[in-house]
Amino acid sequence: MRGALDGIRVVDMATLIAAPGAARHLADFLEAVGFARYAAIARGEHTRQVIAAWDTDVSDGYRAFRDAMSASGVEPPDLPDLRWGVVMGP
Repeated sequence: MRGALDGIRVVDMATLIAAPGAARHLADFLEAVGFARYAAIARGEHTRQVIAAWDTDVSDGYRAFRDAMSASGVEPPDLPDLRWGVVMGP
C-alpha cells in the first residue's frame, strides 16, 4: 500500500522559507486564526537568524535551523507517512 505522501514533490526548504515576506505572511495568518504563540515564533529572532543564515549559505541555514530547533526543546514527531530525516530533524 502506498503512503499518503507518495508522489508529492519535495520542495527546497531554503527557497520556500526565504521567499520574500514568507515568515511575516505566515505570522499574520497564524495570528488571524488564533495561534498567537506560533505567530510570535514566525516573527521571532531565531526565525530571522535562520533565514539570514540561509541567505548566506544553505549549509549555514540548515545548521542554524538545527541549532534553533535544539534550543527550543521541541522535536517533531515521526508519523506513519512522514518521518524526519537527518537534515531537518532527529
